[in-house]
Amino acid sequence: MYGLSFHQQIEALMDIEAYDEIVSRLNEEPELDQSDFKLHWSLGWSYYKLQQYEEAAQWLRRAVEIEPFQFAGYFALGVTLEELGELEEAEGNLRLSLRLKDSSVARQALAVVLMEKGAFAEAERVHLDGLQVKPNSADRWEGYADFLSDTGRESEADKARLRAQTLRDSDDEED
Repeated sequence: MYGLSFHQQIEALMDIEAYDEIVSRLNEEPELDQSDFKLHWSLGWSYYKLQQYEEAAQWLRRAVEIEPFQFAGYFALGVTLEELGELEEAEGNLRLSLRLKDSSVARQALAVVLMEKGAFAEAERVHLDGLQVKPNSADRWEGYADFLSDTGRESEADKARLRAQTLRDSDDEED
């Protein structure tokens, strides 16, 4: 990685999912720029991928303070908090992420949090709203199929999976 800036090195390590190396490099950095969203997010996401959720939450909270209009910060913090069992805060962060950018993965994560809270109708609404926004998204249909299966609605799940597969087989897929 000679000739690359520090940021470029971290980005290259993120690309190859070298999370241990990212944590090591960023923790060794004596003067980590306290206003750098990307470095804080990268360290937080690396801790998340290493299943070190307390550390991840610490760095991701700082990332969203630095840059409060970044979808990725709120999404990452939301899924981290879900792993920690902090469902109210996880829900709030995932809802914020969706306000900034509609994403199938954020919708699926929010639906999981809502299901863990016992709010199955609201979780289904999250999926249906996403399908209304992007009806030709195979990922959204697949996520909805998983929800239906998780709630014991197998025949509906099969139809949703078939719709997802049809979209994947066509050129009309979106997300």
